[in-house]
Amino acid sequence: MNWETFLTNHNIEFVEYGPNVKQGNINVKCPWCYDDPSHHMGISLSKDAFGCWRNVEHKGTNVARLVRALLGCSKEQARLTVRQYSMSDPSTLGDALASLTGADSSTQPASPGIQHSVKLHKHFRPINKTGTTAKFWRYIRLRGFKDVKHFTDCYSIKCCMLGRWKDRVILPVFHERKLVTWTSRILGNPINAPRYMTHSRDDGATMSIKDTLYNYDDLRDNPKRILFLTEGPFDSLLLDWHGYAHNARATCFFGTQMTLTQAALVIDLTKYYEKVILLLDKNTIEQTFHILDILSKYGVTSTIFEGADDPGDMTYKQIKELVELHL
Repeated sequence: MNWETFLTNHNIEFVEYGPNVKQGNINVKCPWCYDDPSHHMGISLSKDAFGCWRNVEHKGTNVARLVRALLGCSKEQARLTVRQYSMSDPSTLGDALASLTGADSSTQPASPGIQHSVKLHKHFRPINKTGTTAKFWRYIRLRGFKDVKHFTDCYSIKCCMLGRWKDRVILPVFHERKLVTWTSRILGNPINAPRYMTHSRDDGATMSIKDTLYNYDDLRDNPKRILFLTEGPFDSLLLDWHGYAHNARATCFFGTQMTLTQAALVIDLTKYYEKVILLLDKNTIEQTFHILDILSKYGVTSTIFEGADDPGDMTYKQIKELVELHL
């Protein structure tokens, strides 16, 4: 396990020399000695072993146990962290997923790819300034997009007037240049209907939306200097649309939780960007730390923008300021 990188990424102080440090070790404050005045926990850099100079019971070879004590995390998160910091940086998407799951990528069968595209529902229509779809035009304008025609064409956004998807803005999701699913945002904030509703695999989607990143293909093929990771699609759309001219792109996890497949996609994208920055809502601190536990090794950082509680509420000026702050 790469202890130096792990400890540095998690802001845990360590020493490489001193009266308590054996050759081939580094030392931290013992997490089980609550009054440790120095760095009495020695950690081997060549094998799975650790031990405290003050208490012989504070030793072992299960490094996940030590990681759990240092981070105060769950057993599963500690196990995942050990795997994360025990693998070399992946060169392919398959290697990235293997490093996160602990699987041997050389033994995995090659992915057959996406066999077919799904078709948009027959009731999905383009959004126009006048006529029956004008209310969708006005909604998108209120969300901060002045050039609605260019915006909806760029992201293939539609709307629906009838049936199950009635009164919803339709956001198609592509992967490997194929339409694999879509999600939708209802107009306004109704009490008895979900804000977002997604086309599931049970209904015919080729991929689960939680196995994708929004606009992944274009983010990979047309990168800028900074990539922002957000919670919801309208958060990422606002940042991507207004940030593009200022050297920034954005995507989202379709929720506050990140799956391992999404983590692998982010790791793949880090090869194309100078900085990848997590920007979730201000009330999602726990989720932010969980995502960073997995992605920080790959250079992903996080930020909070004080001017708005939700990235989707940011103005053009605020987005420009945010990007300039990190360039």
